[in-house]
Amino acid sequence: MSKPQVYILNEKKEWDTGLVQALHDHGFVCHMWSLHNIFISLSKHTPPPAPSSIFINRFSPSFYWRDKGRINTLGSVRGLVRWLESQGHRVINGTQAVELEASKVAQYLACRQAGLRAPYTTMVVGAVDTWRDALQEWKKRPLHSSSAPIVIKPNCGGSGQNVRIFENLPALEQELRESPEWFSQVSVDGVALMQDMIQASFIYRLEFIGGDLFYVVKIRAGSSSLNRCPCEQNLSTEEDGAAATCARAPKFEIVHTFPQNESEWMLVQTLRRMLRLNNVCIAGIEIMQDAQQRWWIIDCNCVNTNYNVVAEKNADLAVGGNARIAQWLGGALLTAEAEQAEEEDPGGSGGARAPPPAPPEAAAPGPR
Repeated sequence: MSKPQVYILNEKKEWDTGLVQALHDHGFVCHMWSLHNIFISLSKHTPPPAPSSIFINRFSPSFYWRDKGRINTLGSVRGLVRWLESQGHRVINGTQAVELEASKVAQYLACRQAGLRAPYTTMVVGAVDTWRDALQEWKKRPLHSSSAPIVIKPNCGGSGQNVRIFENLPALEQELRESPEWFSQVSVDGVALMQDMIQASFIYRLEFIGGDLFYVVKIRAGSSSLNRCPCEQNLSTEEDGAAATCARAPKFEIVHTFPQNESEWMLVQTLRRMLRLNNVCIAGIEIMQDAQQRWWIIDCNCVNTNYNVVAEKNADLAVGGNARIAQWLGGALLTAEAEQAEEEDPGGSGGARAPPPAPPEAAAPGPR
């Protein structure tokens, strides 16, 4: 029997070395498809996909921030994933996940529709006059306090880029007067968000794999950096890619005390339903708890989810995040093969199965 094939869609292969190694360790053959160089004949019909192949979408909306000079790959991943799905290929974190990953507006609306609590948020598109109007409307809110901190963030962003915290409304208004050009450059898609800041000492990131909660990471919210990407401590330098150790108190810590009460269990179940409704299989959901013990959804990472190897080592986990993805994918492919076998031989008569079709890159021109 041939080895299962995994096709990884990403912008930079170095970011997925941990996942690739875990997949190899579990018997997968990995193929890297770059989102930068793609040609596809949309008019050609291709054979149905082999049940032993699967695609993982690892698109990063923050790539253009991290790798200066590169274009935003949102357009290419949208087209490629839609084409793959139209050909019958299974894409982990496909079209719906891409739309959530690329838009915090979509994330907050999905959370509210699921009954989850998200901070009060205003979407702003436009120049200075629009921002002034938005601020005037902001002041009309019931129970509004001009002394409360406000967060400005991009609709499509990541790595904490262009996220700014203003200690109160007058400070935001002053910045708008003094540096109006910044407000028109907050997000690559021209959409900015103005949001209540939830004040807490820690952020909790819930890691879901296969739609189920795997573990919870506690992140120090008081860090000077607004970058909460778990993989940031993984690399000591861009060149050597070695796992780095952190001499100071770790920014990321895996905890085993969440969920521990009924409200937290209900929160997890609601998040699972929200992810399932949006066809998101692998995600990292960031939440905060305010002084009234209420949980708020802060961010939804629905595609390029990575794990902090230092935190996993400190927690002495038997199975890390990447290994768990490999385990889950193995089970998913076994299920797909069993379903195809049943379709081809419903009575279980033991008839010979047709050989699987060629892998996608041989069936049609693909990314290179």
